[in-house]
Amino acid sequence: MKKRIPARHVLGIGCAILAAAAAAVIVRHVDERMQEQERAMLYEQVRNAAIGCYACEGRYPQEVEYLVEHYGLIYDEERYSILYDAFASNIMPDIAVNIRGEDE
Repeated sequence: MKKRIPARHVLGIGCAILAAAAAAVIVRHVDERMQEQERAMLYEQVRNAAIGCYACEGRYPQEVEYLVEHYGLIYDEERYSILYDAFASNIMPDIAVNIRGEDE
């Protein structure tokens, strides 16, 4: 004769699985929000460095590498890509920061 599993055990296992799935969704959401905040902070750092360059030198730099070399901009090049499009030295460049691996 087979032993039956009590209904409360089945219910407990089901609740544990549901709680684990909910925790995984929450962790993923928190991770996505943190990545977005880091991306936004890097955007502001690039923008502020470009503005600082304009204030000191009277021109915006033509490439982001200038900000790294002369204005102390530090970022993880393996994690982020910075699209920096400088049209003219007296016009604020278009800046976009993307997380590598996402749609760039």
